[in-house]
Amino acid sequence: MGVVASQPVAAERLQEALAELGVKPLALVWARDDALDIAFRTQSGLAVVARCVDTLDTADFAALASMLAEGPFGKAMLVNSSDAVAQANASILVCGAGALRETLIEVL
Repeated sequence: MGVVASQPVAAERLQEALAELGVKPLALVWARDDALDIAFRTQSGLAVVARCVDTLDTADFAALASMLAEGPFGKAMLVNSSDAVAQANASILVCGAGALRETLIEVL
């Protein structure tokens, strides 16, 4: 039997925050062993993809930019395990898990 990857802390926190706000994920997809993509919709129906990682990597920005360009996502988030406040990096919102709830309220 293979080894099952453990979720990044950011993924656990995102799922908890979404549940608290009454939002159900549409899909959870492992991008790699240390990165979990979570898709959900805003109240207006906009599809959002959030890549959850413990540590930021430039490859994650490129992957999210591709997802935005190819669709169906209208917004992308890169959530890491820090307590950093949210900031926009081009069309991708970068957010630490510690500032997640406040950021989600703005996104939703």
